[in-house]
Formats: sequence, structure tokens, C-alpha cells
Amino acid sequence: MTSWFSSFLLLIALVWALVLCVYDIRQRRLPDFLTLPVGGLALAWILSTLQWVGLWGLIWPVLYLVLAVISHGHGMGGGDIKLAVPLGIVIAVYAGVVAVMVAIALTAVVAVVWGMGLRWKGHRQALRFSDPPNGPAMLLATAVVIFTPL
Repeated sequence: MTSWFSSFLLLIALVWALVLCVYDIRQRRLPDFLTLPVGGLALAWILSTLQWVGLWGLIWPVLYLVLAVISHGHGMGGGDIKLAVPLGIVIAVYAGVVAVMVAIALTAVVAVVWGMGLRWKGHRQALRFSDPPNGPAMLLATAVVIFTPL
């Protein structure tokens, strides 16, 4: 890809990630119209380019699905599962399956630190907000893993 096109795609991804973060922080959910099309594009990308390594990225949504079933939907929602599809695929293609696992772990660390910070700060609604939305943590972990050489 040309440099300008890559920069353009990166800008679109950044805007998408920011919109997701704001939406998840304010609404405590990730809407289908922001997650499903990108997940479909990621799967189509694997099929069209035959980069089967991207299928390893599906470890992330499968893990989240298992956690959602075990917890009966407490703390892990469908939006997180749907967001994990494109993030996992992109990480698997660009950085490998180990990087997917690192992103999953880093997401958990970011969420725990964020939650502890909210409790420590004594947020007015500490019980509601001490469990921060997972989408921003997932997006931050993905950016760190993709843009930090391992």
C-alpha cells in the first residue's frame, strides 16, 4: 500500500477507536453498528488475502464468549466479544498469536488498574464505575501490541 493510503486507513482506525471509547465510557456498551461491520471486514480480509494466521486472532472473542457464559454476562458483554474479532485478527496477522495473548493480558491489566484508580479516587458512584468498560482497555492494548515491537 502507498504511504498516503496507509496513513488514511490509520486515521480512520483512530477515529473509529475514539468513537468506540467515548461510546463505551458514556453508554457502557459497544454498539453493533460500530463493531459488526469491522468484524465482517476483518474476516473478509482473511478470506481474500488467505492470511490464515489471522484465524488465531479468534482466540480473543472465543475466550470472552466463554467468560461471558461463565459469568452470566456480568462484566463481559456481547460488544466486547464482537470488538475482539477484528482486534484479534489484526494483531494475529501483524504481530502473531503470542501478541494476541499479550493483548488479552494487557487488557486485563489496564482494566484492573483503571478500576483501582476509580475506587482509590473515591468516585461518587464507585461501585458502578469501579468496573470500567472493557472496550477502551482492549483498544489501548491492541495499539500497544501493534505499535510496540516485540
